[in-house]
Amino acid sequence: MLDVRFCTVKGKEGPVLSLIINQKIVPINEIKKAFGMDLPGQMEELIGNERALLNLKDFLKDSRLDNNSFKGAEGKINFDIPLRKPNLIWCIGLNYPNHASDLREKVPDEPASFIRPASTMIGHGDNIIVPEGIGRVTGEAEMALVMKKTPKNIKEKDAMRYVFGIVCVTDMTALDILERNPRFLTRAKSYDTFFSMGQVIVTMDEITDISKLEISTGKNNQIIYKNIVDNMTFKPQFLISFHSKVFSFAPGDILSTGTPGAVELTPGDRITSQINIEGLPVLENYVVSGKSISLR
Repeated sequence: MLDVRFCTVKGKEGPVLSLIINQKIVPINEIKKAFGMDLPGQMEELIGNERALLNLKDFLKDSRLDNNSFKGAEGKINFDIPLRKPNLIWCIGLNYPNHASDLREKVPDEPASFIRPASTMIGHGDNIIVPEGIGRVTGEAEMALVMKKTPKNIKEKDAMRYVFGIVCVTDMTALDILERNPRFLTRAKSYDTFFSMGQVIVTMDEITDISKLEISTGKNNQIIYKNIVDNMTFKPQFLISFHSKVFSFAPGDILSTGTPGAVELTPGDRITSQINIEGLPVLENYVVSGKSISLR
């Protein structure tokens, strides 16, 4: 059986939607040309096209395919952000009891959520830019769900059917601004470069038990916090069902599920975020001052 994941790589003429097939990068345009498949060229379009996804899934499961069917790129690959302009980035705060206690906060009895703009997004290897004068900043690893289109009022037991895949992210916070007033949360989360997305989206058919996945926040060369999904106060299934009673997710929307712990960062620090899925690369970003220039 082929091992397939989704990514976007930096091409000469811009981002290129690609698959990782048996650890080789295969642009989706090559699949379209070689096998005559009608497939969208953008990640958001593909996620929203259920028929195309089903056709691609069935095609890739064909027993006649083998490693020699795909001669994808090898060596160093420059990954881009998998999803460049999601309709919605919806984030959950204080979803691990240990993290809430670190912040001297009570565990909420309902999900504590906030929204952030797509302009906060960067990718692996890009710089997190801390503007001068905002004070302390923290960073935290999270597991994010990449959503397919979701109807209203779905049941918790059906919730994961509406998830395209998972991706590792890094969530930054302007801590001093937040601590001045909790109502400043959205502003504290919305600075450009304050949300980094990992290189690869892992589809749900590869995840046998999401509750056992472990998320880790690292600083420089040390893992500082780690915890498993099963220890979340509000599990992913509940979060999807709960919010579907408020709004409908669109294809490619991101639901970031909370962190096991945040680390304080200063310019020169390196933050890493990781989910313990075999072959899933570590998400890494350096922190720089506002006088520095982003890699983008």
